[in-house]
Amino acid sequence: MNQSEFIVASRLLASRYREAQITQTFLAKKLSIPQSQISRVLGGKIKKPNNAYFELCNYANSKLGYIGKKNTEIPAEILRAIDEVWDGSLDHAKALAAVIRSLAVLKLQNRLGNDR
Repeated sequence: MNQSEFIVASRLLASRYREAQITQTFLAKKLSIPQSQISRVLGGKIKKPNNAYFELCNYANSKLGYIGKKNTEIPAEILRAIDEVWDGSLDHAKALAAVIRSLAVLKLQNRLGNDR
């Protein structure tokens, strides 16, 4: 994720919290993150995703629903697979995300195959 994509993601996250009427003060208490840090994350004022960003994303996904393409739900099969293999750490989450992203070539192959 480059910096401009991260800023867009942070602002999307901020808008989801505003729509749900969840305040930064509430989030600070709930997640044990300083409110000033939450403000920097949601305002897109940090250079790259940090632990506070990931905590805010996780909380939004668990309480507000998945933030993704066309507001679709994550299929249960994917959630079960993640639950089976993820050890809960941030490093492992990044590794799993890299593996998933590496499968993007399959999407391209499907498109190319369907165009023939």
